[in-house]
Amino acid sequence: MIATSSVVCGWLWGEVGSVKTLKQIEVWSDLPRSKVDKVLKAEIKLRLLAKTN
Repeated sequence: MIATSSVVCGWLWGEVGSVKTLKQIEVWSDLPRSKVDKVLKAEIKLRLLAKTN
């Protein structure tokens, strides 16, 4: 089963309630990785900031 953002939100709401549930979830097919296969967190931050601006 492929988890979509609505499925994750529904599950999370059932687990932690409506107050602590995330307001937005973004599903990516892949993450930016370095040559040694570590996730590049700085690149993720840049992508998210570019979407908000």
